Amino acid sequence: MNPKDTRSLARRILTRVVELLSQMPGADRIVVRRYQVRSQKIPCAFDGFTLVQISDLHSRWFGENQEKLLAKIRQIQPDLIVCSGDWIDLDYIKEEKECVNTLVKGMLSIAPVYGILGNHEARAMHKSAFIHEMRELGVTMLLNETVYFMKDGESIALTGFVTSYHTPLRENKTNYDAICSAYAKALEPEELYQKASYKMALGHRPELIDLYQKLGLDLVMAGHAHGGLMKLPGGRRLLAPGQGWFPKFTHGAYRKGHMALIVSSGLG
Repeated sequence: MNPKDTRSLARRILTRVVELLSQMPGADRIVVRRYQVRSQKIPCAFDGFTLVQISDLHSRWFGENQEKLLAKIRQIQPDLIVCSGDWIDLDYIKEEKECVNTLVKGMLSIAPVYGILGNHEARAMHKSAFIHEMRELGVTMLLNETVYFMKDGESIALTGFVTSYHTPLRENKTNYDAICSAYAKALEPEELYQKASYKMALGHRPELIDLYQKLGLDLVMAGHAHGGLMKLPGGRRLLAPGQGWFPKFTHGAYRKGHMALIVSSGLG
């Protein structure tokens, strides 16, 4: 048992029920959702720039050597692959390590890969080993950091936000202030950041949408909500970590002012 797992017994039981449901026939079906993001702020040089976002793998296999998932990614022919967290389930050892590494090696043969930590990596015993090996394999891990992509003298920015382990329904003020400060620092050096025409980010938690907008981001890619876990009659979703019952941000595309938020339903 993970010594950092402080969840209540009820939450652990619910987690196990969801895990059992995820093993039912057809639960490993891969759904590709395509979004076209339009903005006058995107430089002409990046017209048609294609990203594949994966999220919440939770050490799940998709065919031998992850070939079922990799085939889907190859078909899209992305310029960039991004992972918005929760690569692992319990820890980065044995079969879970093999599962993640196999997928990463395959993705790197298709396009550059950028990623962030989800809450599962944040609480993992082997978090440092995970980060080190991802970087050794060739993944650019963004730990409250920003990178820039240049074309024809213009740039777009990609920031990766570190996910805090605790994801309560309502972040207490101390935790929230610490997150705000850390995320703001991720956008430095300010001079380079301000010159970027279009500002993207990987943020595991979609419920922080207000903060993402406050930071002046144009596009945020998130996960964590697992599509709301269960679909109710009428299309409403039942529950999402960090949002509680009947969550607002579970899957698909959302708008907050000029900012777009895309939430992956997750793989695992």
